[in-house]
Amino acid sequence: MHKITIRLALCALLLGHGIAVQAQQPSKVWRIGFLTGGGNRFSFDEFRKGLRDLGHVEGSDIAIVYLSAEGNLERIPDLVTELMQLKADVIVTTSPGVRAA
Repeated sequence: MHKITIRLALCALLLGHGIAVQAQQPSKVWRIGFLTGGGNRFSFDEFRKGLRDLGHVEGSDIAIVYLSAEGNLERIPDLVTELMQLKADVIVTTSPGVRAA
């Protein structure tokens, strides 16, 4: 289920911004905010793998900011605010962060 959600979020990002996967250096590095409620990095690792499978190179055409509430769900609204201040182009989150985002 997580893989489908992650891939759908990535597709929405790519379609929403009209990015074509290209071999040349992109003109913009897209900032992706990844927010989770727990300390489990499994879905983050799967997300990064999905991006690589689609030809995206972290540090080249995308930058990922990973934030975790580490089980303290009261921190999520502050973490969403932090991602907004960092001007994330898109926020990918697990279910605890959806309402705050």
